[in-house]
Amino acid sequence: MKKRIGFVIVAGCAVLISLPSFLSSKESNEVPFIDTMNTEPSNASEDSRSHSTPKFQSPKQNEPDASVKDDDKEAKNTNDTSSYSIKQKQETTEPFGFSGSGETLVIKTDDPTQLKDKNRKPEVNLATQQSIQNEVNQWVFTESSPVNYSLDISGLFEDPDGDLLTTQMTINHPSFSVSGSSGNLQIQGTPKAGNTPTQIIIRAKDSHHGLEEDAWVSATFQLPFVDSGLEEDTSHPLIGQTWFRLETTNNLAGKNYNYEVVYCEAFKFINDEVFFAASKTLTTCPQENDLRLVGNYHVSEGDLIATSSLSPFDSDMTWRILEEYPDSPKYSTAYVASVLTGKHYETYTLGSSRTQIEQRINTVTGQYSLQMTPHDYMYLATNGRYYLGVIGMHLSNYQQSNPSNPDIMDGDLNIQSKQINVTCNDLLTGFNYISVAGKGVYGDIIGQTTGEQNEPIECAEVFVPQWQKRYSFFDVDFLSFDEFKSGEIFSIILRPRAEFAHKVEEIKMNVKYLTP
Repeated sequence: MKKRIGFVIVAGCAVLISLPSFLSSKESNEVPFIDTMNTEPSNASEDSRSHSTPKFQSPKQNEPDASVKDDDKEAKNTNDTSSYSIKQKQETTEPFGFSGSGETLVIKTDDPTQLKDKNRKPEVNLATQQSIQNEVNQWVFTESSPVNYSLDISGLFEDPDGDLLTTQMTINHPSFSVSGSSGNLQIQGTPKAGNTPTQIIIRAKDSHHGLEEDAWVSATFQLPFVDSGLEEDTSHPLIGQTWFRLETTNNLAGKNYNYEVVYCEAFKFINDEVFFAASKTLTTCPQENDLRLVGNYHVSEGDLIATSSLSPFDSDMTWRILEEYPDSPKYSTAYVASVLTGKHYETYTLGSSRTQIEQRINTVTGQYSLQMTPHDYMYLATNGRYYLGVIGMHLSNYQQSNPSNPDIMDGDLNIQSKQINVTCNDLLTGFNYISVAGKGVYGDIIGQTTGEQNEPIECAEVFVPQWQKRYSFFDVDFLSFDEFKSGEIFSIILRPRAEFAHKVEEIKMNVKYLTP
């Protein structure tokens, strides 16, 4: 039986190509090509376009069509070796697939190992790696001083095949964290002597090399040593710890309010430096890693004086300890402290326990009548002494205690102490402003500091037999059309008169209202 020969004419060049065995005679033992090739459409003559055989592009031009006999095949292939670039990389008897469209023929292998071998892993850009290490070498780690550094790692990894990369970043210390995108990292933490981080490891991989460890390409950066810092400074009780306090604002995390809201701030005084952070929520205090260097401090005549040009404070701050909270198994150290900022005084509870201060802004009310969570508070009596007491706020409907009562919301701010009588006369002498405000169903709900007939704030007293003491509460009225919304946060502020602001703490709380 005669063998059949296929002819391909591309751009006027005659090229001899043996057809695969299943397209030629059954007697043929030719081995097919096993490479992946893409062929572009040629500019052959109209005669060549009429052939249905796929065409391969040849660098040889204007060759006439020719018939090649069986006897001339070997000589033809030998003489024209340099006239085209199709190369047979290996021979195999394994099956392969064809897929073609129009004048383009794509021969594809089904062997995944061959595809994997064609793709390369990402590579580390050594120049970028050295540049990043040079930047890290400039960092300063001082014992107990929070750090927050930013690191640009864009360009550290390059993929020869242009693949998208997955990037991971780690630091070998539990009290440090690494966050951010693949282009910019944030390194945060507080160095401790004898337990310091040593390396940042950044690695990347593409999607072509599996999930095993050997698919990753890594770059390691050495961190600086930790300086022991200054000698232990015991000249002021506030030095060396992170302190939390509550503050008020009309703009929190870029959101404006028609009333003041309560939020938490954090300060740390260490190694002559001041670190500061402000919470972006109504119910949490900042983390240690949120602290940023904002200035310096010094101690003068028992006061700690902080100077800053990088914080929200526009002048020096003078911190003075007034009283220490009694020892408590529930809480860490806490103080009553006055802070003079410019010409403005304000008195705060400073807590070294984040949890302790967060409790003041993260309680619930409204589920049942008079639901209230008490918080420790140092009450300044008229005799000039501080007494441990409690404060608390409830929001509830009068009908929750008695269904026959009118369907009206009520709020009471309680101030109590088991150690001394807390009277309305003393409270109204020391305080002159109260605000209870939050979001309602139809808009803002702002508790009235005066009644609907402009009568003064109502203050009432209750006698507690087991204490043999009296306590007082401020009654807060709401408008008849105010409709409370379950889940909303209400901020409570009781502000002292200006002449007492340097020694009477401004009461601040947040409560979440929940429907019964």
